[in-house]
Amino acid sequence: MSVFYDYLVYLSLRSMLLGMRLIPYEKRVIISGKTMEKVIAPLTDMNQRVHNNLKLIFPDMNSDARENITKGVINNFGRLFCENYSGKEFTNRANMYSIRGSGFEELRLAQKEKQPVFLVSGHFGNFEAVRAYLTMKGYVVSGVYQPMSNTFFNEHYVKNIKKKGAPLFSTKKKGTLKMIRHLKKGGIVSLLNDQYASQGEDVEFLGVPTKTRIGVGQLAIKYNALVIPCYGIRKEDGLNFEIVLESSIPLTDPTTVTQELNHSLESMVLNYPEQWYWIHRRWKNLSGG
Repeated sequence: MSVFYDYLVYLSLRSMLLGMRLIPYEKRVIISGKTMEKVIAPLTDMNQRVHNNLKLIFPDMNSDARENITKGVINNFGRLFCENYSGKEFTNRANMYSIRGSGFEELRLAQKEKQPVFLVSGHFGNFEAVRAYLTMKGYVVSGVYQPMSNTFFNEHYVKNIKKKGAPLFSTKKKGTLKMIRHLKKGGIVSLLNDQYASQGEDVEFLGVPTKTRIGVGQLAIKYNALVIPCYGIRKEDGLNFEIVLESSIPLTDPTTVTQELNHSLESMVLNYPEQWYWIHRRWKNLSGG
């Protein structure tokens, strides 16, 4: 695409986001969810992608159940998009979140001993809620992000996600090297590890093998870093979150560590199927993905 086209897209998105800011936060989040579900998704292939993935993983699921999950998935995505571009209106709510899981105490002790930590989540609930909560508690939680192809919007995107915690590292080579240096100093690195990775290894997810990055396991073993699965589960009110930091995963070998991360996320997806991003082409190697 041309630079001019990218700039027009950037202006359109920025104008929409600024316009939405005129609406009070809670109403804005609700409206964003409904708009994504009722207006935007039907104009795209998002609903079909969710249906295809659900049919692949749950072939016996009836159409009504599949449709209900699809609506929830799209609504959650709309809310997440709004929340993650609401800056302090989102992060300031972190003191309203609850937390559970033995991983929180492990994190505290690791920081005391300057032991590196990976906080690993997936596109589930709102993953940024974890960083917002821990940052509020005084932890320095770095993040890893995939740069956007639109350079104009990427600058705005990076500036916005820094508000949930810093520093940030891109997935490009330079960013990865900076992330490793941060890790070696005893830093906390948060990232998502549930997208299809063509250069990854076949690791089972929801009963189906699919290409998955094993880099977290490799680096954790090399630098003796804790690997803590973590999640921001959307509560029934649709606006607040329960933060979960599970027990750290034993550092056996990279593939086994990755498989355990997948099993952890599976449990969340099975309990809250509407909160996982079924829109992703997670199983690209198969017809459903």
